[in-house]
Amino acid sequence: MKYLVGLALIPALTACASVPFLNRDRASDASVSAPATTAEGQTRPRARPGAEADAGAVSAAPRTGNLGRSTASLGSPTEPGMWLKTPLVTARQPGRVVLPASGAQLEVELIPIPGAATAGSRLSLPAMQALGVPLTSLPEVEVYGG
Repeated sequence: MKYLVGLALIPALTACASVPFLNRDRASDASVSAPATTAEGQTRPRARPGAEADAGAVSAAPRTGNLGRSTASLGSPTEPGMWLKTPLVTARQPGRVVLPASGAQLEVELIPIPGAATAGSRLSLPAMQALGVPLTSLPEVEVYGG
């Protein structure tokens, strides 16, 4: 009987990913407010709460060439697009990932995340599928900017 109760909880727990306030990445993206107007009458986006750490990332120049290797896990499957969230960059920029094991490569958007350069990265669901890696694997990828 206790096994049946445990099995009944599995669907309930997997549904938690679709609840906005439980999904940190989605909730922080949704908290971006409307654009503000500058003294010159131009609009600029307002920073979301806690975005002070991102302030330096906005003005940082894109990095090019081989940025290093990173172990990639599956990122949020609800976020569309071909992207890699990685601490190897300090600003959003175009890039490319290469699987050294197979030589497969893919153009992606590189998105900065906090952490040491040796920390892992998160690869989008469509990118993992395009590279032909199992979704539960932790592939090592070479990251290129530019």
